[in-house]
Amino acid sequence: PYRYLLQERMKLAAQRLAAGHPPHQVADEVGMRDPYHFSRLFKSIMGTSPRDFQRFLIHPTDNLAGQFPGQIVTTGNMQP
Repeated sequence: PYRYLLQERMKLAAQRLAAGHPPHQVADEVGMRDPYHFSRLFKSIMGTSPRDFQRFLIHPTDNLAGQFPGQIVTTGNMQP
């Protein structure tokens, strides 16, 4: 149950980040008071930090690998 709830929070967080909200605000919106803790959890699930997630969405050609380093969950397609 905890893992599922955490994944749902990160899906919402990814959507909010994709909409341009700053990571510290998104952390609060998904119920995490500590932005640093949020960032660590987001990175552990998504494979990239919230800031890098936003940077990729804004400037996808800046990513040297040419691919998103984590899994894009804004479509709801998230794997553990």
